[in-house]
Amino acid sequence: MYEKIQQKAQAQLKALERIMLVLPGFKGYKEREIRRESDRLIRDKLYRDLKNAEDSLKTIYRELVNKGLKEVWDETDRLIAAFDRIAEKINHTEYGYSGFFDLIKIEERELDNLISFDAQLIDQSKKILDLVTTFKGEVIAKQFGTAQNRLAECRGALDTIEETFERRKDAILGSG
Repeated sequence: MYEKIQQKAQAQLKALERIMLVLPGFKGYKEREIRRESDRLIRDKLYRDLKNAEDSLKTIYRELVNKGLKEVWDETDRLIAAFDRIAEKINHTEYGYSGFFDLIKIEERELDNLISFDAQLIDQSKKILDLVTTFKGEVIAKQFGTAQNRLAECRGALDTIEETFERRKDAILGSG
């Protein structure tokens, strides 16, 4: 996924190289815009994936309530709230982190580090979607024996996404 975003951004950059040769300062401006756009695309993808997983968890929750499995429905409800909180945190963090891309020149090594964080986040969001999809399939098939384990796996994967997102943010802001 990230490779597609990067290729699209590079293609746009190549088309503008001629303009950059004749307009002083344009290159830096366009590079910052591409970084902001890439940031937006990555975070929009994460947000959508987390909201899709949250929607599946709501279906799971309804099934657990209908079956009277109180010992797992409370934890499922807490997990739904955590998905919502983390998804909204990702969604509402400013793109480009408050002008970071305008004020601070990113060196190639730092940019590679951010790309690494983005790739990790995309992989982690796929993992969490797979976990929730498996859990949902089991619940719909009335297989409730692994519910506690599935909830713990989902919670762990969600915590990992939040931690990676925070480390990425710290790296961008220079505090990590």
